[in-house]
Amino acid sequence: MRWIVIGIAASVALLLNGCARSDQPQTETPSETISKAKSATQDGVVQVVDLAADDLVQRLDQSPTGSLVSSQDGKQWAGHATVMLRRGADAAAVVDCIEDSISDTDWSASRDKTGQGRSRLTLRSNSGLSLLIRPKGGASINIASFSDCFALPSDFVPARSY
Repeated sequence: MRWIVIGIAASVALLLNGCARSDQPQTETPSETISKAKSATQDGVVQVVDLAADDLVQRLDQSPTGSLVSSQDGKQWAGHATVMLRRGADAAAVVDCIEDSISDTDWSASRDKTGQGRSRLTLRSNSGLSLLIRPKGGASINIASFSDCFALPSDFVPARSY
């Protein structure tokens, strides 16, 4: 009897902690779901980089592909971008500028340190996107990007990259 109760409790916990969309009928293909997550995430990176002063940013290089990673609530599309700065721009100061500029946006910010002790800015959007932003030397900024959580059919076999 005790194992039945534990099993029911675990099932209820898993159902309640699932992705927001997991209880909805699947109306799009897994490829469409992944493509939408990728597009929203890359658009979020552009939105945040646009907060930096134009005279400091030379270009934004987003990797054309990313991968699916498991999250507590399903899957996320994960990508990477590098912000190349103009000569004389200080990467740490540009990251600070981005943090100062998000107060009037749909993003919230927190600071922590990487495993190597480097400062990192974490941004989370109201729509569930996450960006991990850190200076990379003096001339560039690394951005690891993660989509909102989404559910895929249990029998879906993901590709290596998207």
